[in-house]
Amino acid sequence: MRAYDIVLALHIIAALAVFGMSTLLHGCEWMARRARTVAELRPLGTAMGYGFLMPVLGTTLVALGVVLVLISPDDEKVGFGDPFVWCGLVAYVLLSASGAVMAPYSKAIATAVAAAPDGPIGPELRRVVLARPGMLVGHMTTALLLAVVVDMTTKPDALVAPLVLAAGLVVGYLAGEAAARPVAETAAVATATR
Repeated sequence: MRAYDIVLALHIIAALAVFGMSTLLHGCEWMARRARTVAELRPLGTAMGYGFLMPVLGTTLVALGVVLVLISPDDEKVGFGDPFVWCGLVAYVLLSASGAVMAPYSKAIATAVAAAPDGPIGPELRRVVLARPGMLVGHMTTALLLAVVVDMTTKPDALVAPLVLAAGLVVGYLAGEAAARPVAETAAVATATR
């Protein structure tokens, strides 16, 4: 077994960890839309407080990817000039910048839910939990990561690779918009459009 194979396995494990954490966080966000009481929100808010792990997992994923490029064997040689590699690095820069929004968002949710008294969810708590910037950036981040996986597996040319990232951002934006609406608001919009 080559060192490359070991690093590749670790890279895939890191990707699975990133998507596992993403699934947990988005699952909690979508369940929070339906929550009616603070008691229903408490376990979700606690889980969403673990969002601080995403930068650690993401950095591990990218570091292992860089090592893969550096030690790629001659028969599978890739370089930083390959579109799928530089697009992945551009995506990492965008993902790192998203931490400026996501870290305070995760902390604000965990703090607000922990401090809320039992009973129905008030408008201020619902506003914190369903904060539009956090929902948008979180969903765009996950969709961007999925777009990077598409680029990594299909290895498109320099024209298509960035378009895949752009498509991921659009899909993430649309999902984030949907997630930022409480269920009651979504039902009211559906009724109004009939």
